[in-house]
Amino acid sequence: MAPIPAPLAVSIGDPAGIGPEIIAGAWEQRVAAGLPPFLAIGDARSIRAVWDGPIAVLSDPASAAAAFDGALPLIQVDDPGEIVPGEPNLAGARCALDSLELAAGITRQGMASALVTGPVSKAQLFAIGFTYPGQTEFVAERCGIAPANAVMMLAGPSLRTVPLTVHVPLAEVPRLVTAELIITRARITARALIRDYGIENPRLAIAGLNPHAGEQGTLGREEVEIIRPAIEALRAEGIDVIGPLPADTMFHAHARARYDVALCMYHDQALIPLKALHFDDGVNVTLGLPIVRTSPDHGTAFDIAGKGLATPSAMIAAIRMAGECAARRAAGLAMALPTLPPLREVIARHGLNAKKSLGQNFLTDTNLLDRIARIPGLGPESRVYEVGPGPGGLTRALLRTGAQVFAVERDDRALPALAELAAAADGRLTVIGGDAMAVDPRALAGDGAHIVANLPYNIGTALFTGWLESPQWPPWWASLTLMFQKEVAQRIIASPGDDAYGRLAVLAQWRSTPKIALTLPARAFVPAPKVESAVVHLVPSAPRSTATPARLAALTAAAFGQRRKMLRASLKGLPGALEAMEAEGIKPEARAETVPVEAFAKAAARLG
Repeated sequence: MAPIPAPLAVSIGDPAGIGPEIIAGAWEQRVAAGLPPFLAIGDARSIRAVWDGPIAVLSDPASAAAAFDGALPLIQVDDPGEIVPGEPNLAGARCALDSLELAAGITRQGMASALVTGPVSKAQLFAIGFTYPGQTEFVAERCGIAPANAVMMLAGPSLRTVPLTVHVPLAEVPRLVTAELIITRARITARALIRDYGIENPRLAIAGLNPHAGEQGTLGREEVEIIRPAIEALRAEGIDVIGPLPADTMFHAHARARYDVALCMYHDQALIPLKALHFDDGVNVTLGLPIVRTSPDHGTAFDIAGKGLATPSAMIAAIRMAGECAARRAAGLAMALPTLPPLREVIARHGLNAKKSLGQNFLTDTNLLDRIARIPGLGPESRVYEVGPGPGGLTRALLRTGAQVFAVERDDRALPALAELAAAADGRLTVIGGDAMAVDPRALAGDGAHIVANLPYNIGTALFTGWLESPQWPPWWASLTLMFQKEVAQRIIASPGDDAYGRLAVLAQWRSTPKIALTLPARAFVPAPKVESAVVHLVPSAPRSTATPARLAALTAAAFGQRRKMLRASLKGLPGALEAMEAEGIKPEARAETVPVEAFAKAAARLG
């Protein structure tokens, strides 16, 4: 993730709910989840009641970044009184409101890069005199924004929805849905997708209100008299809009590929598709604010609070999204490319249907592509070597970081599309037509370049092992950020004793530090493969021994070639191998799948 000017501010929510647990859980998983620094705002005792980890109680938000690695930073609100997990009361409501007000103020003043709000109980807040429909309206007022201009968006891995009306009776919806409302919300949404999500040409889909989108007025007149005129007005402004669409057919995978966000007429029309897709880590985002604000899309869950059953996945997703949006705002989109046609249009115009023979599956979601491009921490001084750019989706994201990109593409059909992208990139993109297996990337991109690629499935492992087997270490490349089938990614990061542990794990972990930085569902690709994918990020580390790649390869090939056999049997064909393993304390009765990476590395160094 790109750097942000200051940590995020996370309000605790109702301290009797699961807010304290999921904030603490997010901090515990900060490294694995790749989270930016964040600062909790609330009651330290409420967190200590459900968690025994380290807390750094601070008086100055500026100290949070320095404390973050060693403890959960926290700004204490006024003493709320007695609070028990799972037992909501008025003291907890006052704590939740104090936490929200302080967190919003810190963010509005620029002492935090974004605001993440924990789950609250509206019933408890209303009992202490809270007069706003929810946290969104409260934050909007504190930011000087009319509540009508603060738009709620619900975001899951492959679907974003915006409800035009929220907590109102269904009978009131037809009266509240006006052309002005649709146009205003659509404008705010389109601007936010450009500014906060880096989507160059946002595509909006607008749902109908009536069954089958009104059937040309036979099942209701709202589509004809209100929704369609609003869509025509938006198109006249240059906003890409489709609709009105029947709500019962616009949320399946094929339909979702046509748009970046769906504007829905009422609450359940927007939320049911997300819930049906099992997006347990959905995020509530407020668009139209001068600050970034996100929230986990679930409630206080008083029934499980304090019982160790709450999982932090939704809070992690909310923190991650807030950090990404804040980083993009901080960068000011300074590296944005000139207006380019949507990627799907490029694919269609150049006839770039994915070829199975080339291992092609195209990723077109701009948000996901930008997340991949940010993993290695690129900037204007960075150089990137990319393999198999295809229509250029990931290439666009890499260029948006300001980096210089060198791309190798085997598919001649893609070269004209890439030439158009190179013309728009002001000299920052060099495209070579050819087979990546025959190209010298070091000669092309130079020492210190980052390798970032959605690797073709059929040659991905071969390229990867070639980069790892560099005879000199540190290698010429600065980092590897590579997309594989999820099964291959798990083999790369596997530990001794795991079913996936084998030669690839030993080779990868011998002198680098690999981690899975992002997991992508099959539905994110066109066409959708039969398996999930994962992005692995590796940085070079000190070698665990003086072994050569050839010796380590020979040892692991023999050991794992018959992985279910004891080493005394599998290594008998490699002279000196069994003795070398015994010298490292590995018994002949052991099996390869239980031997640590360091033992393999040191034993390989002993081979003649």
